[in-house]
Amino acid sequence: GDKTRAARKVIQKKSGLKQTGDKSSKYEKALKQLYAKRDKTMLSKHFKKSEFKCGCKGKYCNGYPKEISPKLIGILEKLRVTYDKPITITSGLRCSKYNSSLVGSVPNSAHKSGKAADIYIPNASLSGIRSKAYAYGAAYAYYGTSNMGNAVHINV
Repeated sequence: GDKTRAARKVIQKKSGLKQTGDKSSKYEKALKQLYAKRDKTMLSKHFKKSEFKCGCKGKYCNGYPKEISPKLIGILEKLRVTYDKPITITSGLRCSKYNSSLVGSVPNSAHKSGKAADIYIPNASLSGIRSKAYAYGAAYAYYGTSNMGNAVHINV
């Protein structure tokens, strides 16, 4: 309908094409190119790779010592949709040195292997987030430690 045609015009404009709103092979090619550019920074619909970057800020690593677990991203996407609110990643990937520098962190932290994230969802119950994380496949989830504030830790 009209909304689809308007969305196509936006893509056509960004791609330097004539803004007809019609679907064409040039439109399809332009759309694929825009998504290819987006895919380099996006892990999923709602999460950028940069949100998971190691907190050492380049002091010990390049920010990405491991890949982020697709299962973890899947759980976070389900939480994002369930709560219909942005999720803040308060701690994502960690290199070994950065992990060791954190009070309360354990040497075998799943953050080091891309299989854990600490998250914050505004105005959401911490116990509710934990329960939903388990329902969506988390191996382990907790909150309430002195160094986490209002975040929930999720492991896969």
